[in-house]
Amino acid sequence: MPPSPSASLPASPRLSSVDDGSDPVPRRHAIVAWFSSDRGFGQLRTEAGDLVYVDQRDILREGFRDLEPGQDVTWTPGHDAHGIVARNVAISEASKPAMAS
Repeated sequence: MPPSPSASLPASPRLSSVDDGSDPVPRRHAIVAWFSSDRGFGQLRTEAGDLVYVDQRDILREGFRDLEPGQDVTWTPGHDAHGIVARNVAISEASKPAMAS
């Protein structure tokens, strides 16, 4: 019996929509290009210069979830019907405001 056509294809990286710690997908860096708090979504500019969609539900933050243009963030790639999207978005320490003492 001949091998199936998919048996000869190289393995592609798995894109995860949930980072549960067991997935080997590395976190990536990006800058917030724009984000609409009213609409709950925006886009990140990746290190390669691409724009990636981000939804407020994928921001790892308590309370009101929004992002500011120019903020440095980390994220993991996810996939939906439109292609690659940002999941598990966290504001980088360098972008967080200093706590007043």
